Amino acid sequence: MRDVRQGASFYREPLYFVGEACDEEGQFYQSAIVSVLAANEAVGVVAGMYDERFSVRFVSGFALQNLQMTFQDFLDATDGSFLELVYPDDREEFLARIVSPTAERWEYRLVDKAGNPRWFEERRSECVAPDGTTLWVCSLRQVNDAHLFQAELLSRVSHDMRTPLNAIMGTADRIAARAEDDHTRDDCYVIRAAAFRLLDMIERSLELSEDEVGAPTRCAPFSLADMVDSASYQVGPKYDGKRQTLSISCKVAHDYAVGDCPSLVKVLRALLENASTFSPDGSPVSLSIIEGESSRPGFGLFRIAVKDQGIGIAPDQVGRIFEPFARVADSRLHDDIPHAGLGLAVAKSLVHAMGGDLSVESSPGRGSTFRVTLELPLAEAVACSSLRDRRIMVVEDNALNAEIICEFLEEEGAQVTVVQDGSQAVEEFLNHEAGYFDGITMDIHMPVMDGYEATKRIRSAGDHGGEKVRIVAVTSDNTESDILRIAECGMDAHVSKPIDFRALCTALGS
Repeated sequence: MRDVRQGASFYREPLYFVGEACDEEGQFYQSAIVSVLAANEAVGVVAGMYDERFSVRFVSGFALQNLQMTFQDFLDATDGSFLELVYPDDREEFLARIVSPTAERWEYRLVDKAGNPRWFEERRSECVAPDGTTLWVCSLRQVNDAHLFQAELLSRVSHDMRTPLNAIMGTADRIAARAEDDHTRDDCYVIRAAAFRLLDMIERSLELSEDEVGAPTRCAPFSLADMVDSASYQVGPKYDGKRQTLSISCKVAHDYAVGDCPSLVKVLRALLENASTFSPDGSPVSLSIIEGESSRPGFGLFRIAVKDQGIGIAPDQVGRIFEPFARVADSRLHDDIPHAGLGLAVAKSLVHAMGGDLSVESSPGRGSTFRVTLELPLAEAVACSSLRDRRIMVVEDNALNAEIICEFLEEEGAQVTVVQDGSQAVEEFLNHEAGYFDGITMDIHMPVMDGYEATKRIRSAGDHGGEKVRIVAVTSDNTESDILRIAECGMDAHVSKPIDFRALCTALGS
């Protein structure tokens, strides 16, 4: 290990040499290191040779720290080859750039100890070693810290908002259902719509902050009719508040298809909300789904259209409406129109991720029609049984949320048992004979024992029917990685908070 310094600019950090190195060699690299560093800049440094493996001569402690590696981890993972450290998808560009002019700044990914890609910014220089070998020397500054912080912040805010918003929206629904006058019901719809809009904005910001909107990971058989019902249910308060009518036409030969139903609900919801937002009070909006003949055997070609009679879009503004945070230039718009410019951007990304197309036809003053074209595999109808007389365990540490879930399930005829954490859920499950519980709604973040561990323990209780009981995650965790982990843990379905109770009924009754 060597310390390298020079004047006001310094780099005081251990250098780990691959192979033997003398003090004179360490001092020789001083000028090369300083040439790729700014004063007091805390970055990692790596140097190596221009051979086929881009063999590393030395690596700094800070570079290893950013990769979450020890020096031995580095040697084990790369055998001293920097090329092995470069993320496979970036190697071609790396090979092209590393032989280009020196001192160039650019970004690429390196693989950390856990195998995860991390973005780094490189600044490179060259030096000639005492033996005449030309070496590359580069500084590596991790550049995704701010991105990770923003994504983590949005994720945490989204998660922490869902639980109280679930209580707000659920309570508003309960009061509206019992209200005897229209004024009280209208007030409840205002509360629910405002809460839903707040949640929707943070959700869409989170979706757009993710590195990618990849191929759907939640592909499963679903009912197109249920998908439409779920989307229309979610936008219902908004339409009621503006006294707008929503007509639905679903002309399909096959009601069941295979796809990412939650994402499709998001797409429809975004289109329906957009139609409501830019249409006058009391105006009609229509949603239609038509199934056409696909050229692929076993597939259906589905065309979805959302048509409004709103203000329409000027021809020179149509190209902007799918851009994030875009607000078209139109004198008819004012600040009271509630939109963040995220819904259509997210919808287009989701449709494209599913291999479909989203387009718009519009004329100023005559309204707009948004069209989704999507080809999906066809599926057989999935039977969904009633919840009447079924025994359901509700695992939820928030008392108000537990009360809201219980009231819904009891209205559907279920017999409900409530526990407050995963440990109690396991104990309650084991205290009954095999097959006693027909279903479990499982929160994830709870004291004593979380939902993941509780699910694993229940699944392992084979003598009590743990492999067969249906377990549905009811949680604020809503990212693709969360949903993947929930499935890998052994849960059968995922319903996010605030709860769509139609989706919960379907998930428990499947």
